[in-house]
Amino acid sequence: MKESASLESWSGAIDLRALRRRFPAPTYVLDERRLRDNLNAWAGVVGDAGNVCYPVKANPSPVVLELLAGWGARAECASGAEIRLARLAGFPSDKILYGTPAPDLVAACELFAQGGTVIADSIEFLRKLDEHLPCGPRSERGRVLLRVNPSKPIAYQDKKDWQDLTAHAEQTGKFGVPAEEVVEALSLCRRIRVSGLHTHVGTQMDHVEPYVATMSRLTELAEDIGRRTRHRVEILDLGGGLGIPFTPHDRFPSIEALGRAIRPGFAHGTSYWVEPGHALIGDAVGLLAGIVAKKCVRGRRWAIADVGTDQLAKITLLKWWHQVRGPNGAPLPMEGDGSLGGPLCFSGDILLPHTDVSSLEVGDPIFIQHTGAYCAALGNGFNGRSYGGMALRRCDGEIVAAANAEKEVTQAPLSTHVWGASKKDWKAPESIDLARVDRLSSAALRTGMKDDRYEFSSAARLSESSFAFEVDVDSGIPFVTMPLLVRIAGDASIIAGLIALAQDEKRFPIWGCNLRLDMPENLPCQAKLCLRIDLSAVANRRNECEKRVMARFAVDGTKVSGAFDLKFEMAPADLAEEAEGAAMPEAAEA
Repeated sequence: MKESASLESWSGAIDLRALRRRFPAPTYVLDERRLRDNLNAWAGVVGDAGNVCYPVKANPSPVVLELLAGWGARAECASGAEIRLARLAGFPSDKILYGTPAPDLVAACELFAQGGTVIADSIEFLRKLDEHLPCGPRSERGRVLLRVNPSKPIAYQDKKDWQDLTAHAEQTGKFGVPAEEVVEALSLCRRIRVSGLHTHVGTQMDHVEPYVATMSRLTELAEDIGRRTRHRVEILDLGGGLGIPFTPHDRFPSIEALGRAIRPGFAHGTSYWVEPGHALIGDAVGLLAGIVAKKCVRGRRWAIADVGTDQLAKITLLKWWHQVRGPNGAPLPMEGDGSLGGPLCFSGDILLPHTDVSSLEVGDPIFIQHTGAYCAALGNGFNGRSYGGMALRRCDGEIVAAANAEKEVTQAPLSTHVWGASKKDWKAPESIDLARVDRLSSAALRTGMKDDRYEFSSAARLSESSFAFEVDVDSGIPFVTMPLLVRIAGDASIIAGLIALAQDEKRFPIWGCNLRLDMPENLPCQAKLCLRIDLSAVANRRNECEKRVMARFAVDGTKVSGAFDLKFEMAPADLAEEAEGAAMPEAAEA
């Protein structure tokens, strides 16, 4: 029986040099099989994948969420943005949990009304829920859990400096309601019924005893609640926090060992939920990077990688050193007279403080293992660095792009800054002569495009959510302009969305709410335009008639791509038709 967790081995089968040629920017690689195996292991502990609640904050990559939603897991969200992302990835409302110490009452009420689970983190918020949660038959699908701050301290086995930052069950910490106050708080509820208790022991927990003790105390508390109030506890959410090794020297219990420790204490008729972060996604993702410089400083040899604290703040700031594979796949040593550093202007930007870098050369790939949790999620733009994207290693070994590298122009300083805010407008605006405007204006945009036309020459559905269109373009200009491409891609995205909604005709308003377009090269009008459309799950917004879909488009053979946020305002009669023939997974959006 496997008592201790071990380092993943799947990345050892990857040709890192070949992969680096395909993905030259630092790129996360997700192994589908490892993620599925981890989920199955957790399902073996709690009985079903539907009792495994993935914390979106650990790694909000849409491909991770899509896979987990497809396998039947739940999504645990801490914000409206995470709820929306979960729904677009395919999680239905009844598979979404919402809990945070800074709750949004409107988001909580909407999710509850649509069948979701709301976790109250304080007595004050529990009172608000009791006052405002919707009543009636529809609302009976929702659940309320109460987060409990345990009555006795929870401790790590091996004391580390960083544990003050991860002790989420600290007795005077900000999370949860003190266990001794729970019964009285519940007895004051007049309208809602609390159906479960929730807790969280911490992050990178290094032994199983806290889970055993916490579950025992929650069971006793649930029985006391049943005796003294009208509430009946049907769910015990044990949270997450089980640690994983980052190096061969680390020791953490395996998922199976935790299961053997806690399952004997499971009570009949109670559903047990877990919220694993590190122990679900952590070892299913690694980060492909490269060496960009080498130097020697007073005898200390340095190799500088093209990624550091910008993506790996968890590693560099907490000094959670991770195993790193060299260009031939063999792990770099964890000791030596050299260091592996990141590219940032920050002295703590170090990936391995002691290693041997003599075998590394500029241009060599490296692979940082176990970077699935709280790495990309904590990514930042320090020194102008940007997210390099994600690749998916499918179960058959094929590696495909799952998220493209972030473009410089889309980074927050460039895309969100109000240019000119630092300068005051002139008191008296200076008039510009319209004749000059006419001379400077683009005749092509103003009048030359009035006769632009396009026709779809072929269309195909490639999968449940992907479509291909061939387009013939007729324009007086020899290339496809941005406005024309927006028309073509927008039309194709709408068609794909309507097909996903099982519609044969366009009978209701459709709106483009947001647009992103990357067009670094010209598209000739003479050539047939081959367009691919990939859709998110269909998501409701507040009511069943308003549907939202994210549509990504790309022109085959080019670097031209973009995305639309589409809103479909359906009528009730259209909903009935959709229910009869829809082939897309449906979710709901707050």
